[in-house]
Amino acid sequence: ERPHRRPGVLTLLRENGFTRRRIELSSRGSASEGGEVRAALEDDYHHFRVTVRHAAGRVTEVTAQSPRHPWTMCPQAADRLPEFVGADLMEAAKAAAITDPRFQCTHMYDLSCLAIAGATRAPGRRRYEVAVADRPRHGSTTATLTRDGEVLWTWEVDGAEVVGPERFAGLSLKRPFADWIARNLSPDEAEAAIVLRRGIFISNGRRDLDQFDRVPMPVGGCITLQPGRIENTFRMKGSSLDFTDRPQALTEDDQDWLAFAGD
Repeated sequence: ERPHRRPGVLTLLRENGFTRRRIELSSRGSASEGGEVRAALEDDYHHFRVTVRHAAGRVTEVTAQSPRHPWTMCPQAADRLPEFVGADLMEAAKAAAITDPRFQCTHMYDLSCLAIAGATRAPGRRRYEVAVADRPRHGSTTATLTRDGEVLWTWEVDGAEVVGPERFAGLSLKRPFADWIARNLSPDEAEAAIVLRRGIFISNGRRDLDQFDRVPMPVGGCITLQPGRIENTFRMKGSSLDFTDRPQALTEDDQDWLAFAGD
């Protein structure tokens, strides 16, 4: 695999910049007859790919690649994805009951859930794009979600609470977020809300992570941060990129793979 592009390495929080994230899903086959879903995610700090294969309405294989990642232990999280094997495709929204996300890579986990959900739809492509305006850490910002080229929502966010538009005003991005979206949104909208929420959370990390040799975060949030791992993981220096002025570059290297080229 060719080396990943590394222009525009992010060294400082940028004035008037954006955290940008793109997620692309590509599926073939059908839930009843079996098939495959490929999912790619890229943002300032991450670039992951997940493949989900399925047959007879159940997951048969989950694998991942890590072209770019923030910490040395991140790629090892792929070893936990087989915990999804055997899951009923139609139960994708309940994936947390299948495997504990604290012992997965957050982003591989999200991609796997999205891919499993994608396997229940007609074959084709889906693209999510998130843009979150830079802000003082945990301050106010705006976050926009686009799906397949159409803007779905622009949320006004203050800290961890959505303050606008009116439909979402008062929604906490922490608990009970999952309960609220389950009660108030369609499954398709709930999926989109989860994607936007994650994009807002990661936007808090737009700072110079290269100043750290080891993970500066609390223990326990994901598999890399678990005791016994966090002590042995190190910063992948130079791995953060800035896509503020070049959103078109996101997932650029994934397009042939997503198109099943050569298969």
